Order: sequence, then C-alpha cells, then structure tokens
Amino acid sequence: MRMLHSSAADEPEVEVNQADQANINRFSNLNVQYEELEAKLQAKKDELDYLSELETDLMMLDDDELVMYKLETSLVHMTPAKATELNERNQKKLSDTVDRLQADLEKCDEEMSQLKKLLYKKFGNTINLERNEPA
Repeated sequence: MRMLHSSAADEPEVEVNQADQANINRFSNLNVQYEELEAKLQAKKDELDYLSELETDLMMLDDDELVMYKLETSLVHMTPAKATELNERNQKKLSDTVDRLQADLEKCDEEMSQLKKLLYKKFGNTINLERNEPA
C-alpha cells in the first residue's frame, strides 16, 4: 500500500541563492510599501470626499455668515466665499497627492508582479507570494 504525499513534497528542492534571497526580500519590502501606500491613498480619498461635501455645505450658506474654517491646527472665521476658495485649493492639492499615490501604487504593483513571475518560475508552489486579504 502506498502513502499519498502532499504536492509540496513532490516538488524538487530548489536551492535559494543570494540573488533569489535579494528578490524575495525586495518583494517583501514592496509588499509592505504597497500596504502603506494603500492606507495613505484611502485616507486621502476619504479626506477628498469630506472636502467635496464641505464645498456643497458652503454653497448653502449666506454670504454674510461667517464660518469657522480649519487652517493647519487653528480655526479661523471667514466668509463662505473665502472658505470655498481655500477649500478648492485644498481639493486641488489633495487631488494631486491622490494621483501621485495612485501612480506610486501602480509602480509598486508592477514591480511586484515582475518579481512574482520570476520567483514562481523558479520556486513554483513552494513559495507563497499572494496577499492575505483580511476577512
């Protein structure tokens, strides 16, 4: 009677050389960087949504009313028109930041994909480079 072996046991052992280890380490660093970029991007998108909602709220106010607008760490009284102007500038800056983060994320993902192909080609199923998504 024969015992069944797992598929990992059927895989021939592949030696990990210094270049392979460097690629694995690079992939790991990129994976961490990707997750950080993803979190920053989501935070900036949320902030952009908030500023968009603020713009709508500012449009509903009378021009002679003063609003408190947050500048850095201070709240300043200003007219809705001035607050709208500042809000539009902040939205533009934030939109540029979102675009930059998105480009960085895509660049990171592209390099990770190239490393995945290279590492899976050499190591097959003996290496796991897939992201574990939270449940």
